[in-house]
Amino acid sequence: MKNRTKPSRSFASDNNAGVHPRILRAIAAANKGHVVAYGDDGYTQAAVKKFREHLGKDVAVFFVFGGALRLRTSTSMSAARLRSLPAASCFQC
Repeated sequence: MKNRTKPSRSFASDNNAGVHPRILRAIAAANKGHVVAYGDDGYTQAAVKKFREHLGKDVAVFFVFGGALRLRTSTSMSAARLRSLPAASCFQC
């Protein structure tokens, strides 16, 4: 096995680095009280509202945990969207 020097920065995974201080402060601020999870809470509703402000009112938002599941879900949904479009308009996706 070769002895390789590890790079100081890498795009291998978003799990390789610590969280940005602003994100950590936001998590700490949100970590108060008891909130029902999985879409039936004010945080999820506020996030969905932001997505719809930027992407349109008819956008469907699905929150998933973890890199592999996130990648698989987004890839599957993108492929399904592309299959539903006429070939001539795929460049608009």
